[in-house]
Amino acid sequence: MAIRELVPFDRGPHPMRGARPLATLWPAQALLALLVALGVTAAAIVAAGRLGNPWAPLVVAALLAPFVALVFGHVRRVLLALVIITIPTGPDIFLGYRYDIGGLGGIGGWNVSVGSLALVGLYAIWLAAGLTGIGHAPRVLLRPALPLLAYLAVNLLSVIVAGEPILSLIELFWLLQLSLLFLYVASNATTRQEVLFVIAAIMGALVLESLIMIAVGVTGQTLEFAGISTRLTTTSVQAGGFTRVAGTVGSPNAAAAYVAFLLAPALGLAVSRVPNKLRWLGAIAFGLGTLALVLTLSRGGMLAFAISLLVFGLISLRRKWLTPSMAVAAIGIVTIVALVFRETLAGRLFGSDHGAAFARIPLMQIAFNIIADHPLGIGLNNSARILPTYVGPDLANAFIYSVHNY
Repeated sequence: MAIRELVPFDRGPHPMRGARPLATLWPAQALLALLVALGVTAAAIVAAGRLGNPWAPLVVAALLAPFVALVFGHVRRVLLALVIITIPTGPDIFLGYRYDIGGLGGIGGWNVSVGSLALVGLYAIWLAAGLTGIGHAPRVLLRPALPLLAYLAVNLLSVIVAGEPILSLIELFWLLQLSLLFLYVASNATTRQEVLFVIAAIMGALVLESLIMIAVGVTGQTLEFAGISTRLTTTSVQAGGFTRVAGTVGSPNAAAAYVAFLLAPALGLAVSRVPNKLRWLGAIAFGLGTLALVLTLSRGGMLAFAISLLVFGLISLRRKWLTPSMAVAAIGIVTIVALVFRETLAGRLFGSDHGAAFARIPLMQIAFNIIADHPLGIGLNNSARILPTYVGPDLANAFIYSVHNY
């Protein structure tokens, strides 16, 4: 469904439209930009030198980011874009990280990112506007979030049976951040322009992550800097010896899930009745995202992409969203990528997986054994903790990881 059918078009004045940034003349903006840049640089250097912590410059920059946004206006948009863009890329850090949990696929620590700080800033501005009456403070819309809140409640109940409740709280902390982001967008993005801005930020994040993944795939080099790290994995010779790109998301399958989830919306944006620059953004995101998805060599991700394209195509034909030229362009992008990587794709999709699928069977057996012993569950994020106790001599050579990919 096109965006114009989902969001009512509000032609009235936006409550914040009349607000002006602190500097409205170009010379003043340039001077303030220079002063702020010098201040950020100096503070970062001092903090890094005195604290001896590579995270210090990033923290200082994050703290000063709201001031920079305030100088040039659009504070909320800057912070909201920062939250969305840092979902796949970071930078982030896991406080109190436990390698025994993270090494087996669990969430090993409290995840805090620049996006987390920006989210706190968004709610602080929202709360301040509501308390003072200055600025735009829409009411909280809980109804759209009811299914999400119910899901959170079920996860919260799992803490009762958790062997280590702290592990459950770690994942709940991560889920809470995502839920607060949803609640903020549902309550504050009330006009067509605001919704389009959110969509543009999501597509911008997809473009950025896709470019990073493509760069890693082409150069074969990884990067680790200030909480941002990229990954490139190579399967064993027995499993085909494929090189798979994970980008900054963490694993090839997770990267594929992120990209595949957004490719159909990107194509939808490209054919929607929106400003041309947004349509181009959708088309670019679709093209780069398709290439990035192939570089992950994730069979599940490519299957999800194919199904989403099929569903989108059927709906588009029925509602006459796609023109012949648009359909040809979309098919052309997918075809070109498939031809360029035809040998790798053929080997990955149709060749022998050398027991990769069979490796899931021991995980399924472990899962059934855990369910039999703990019918009420073991608690959120506790599977990695309890997993080693279910690995007997018969599974000594099996692939042991948190149960996934049934």
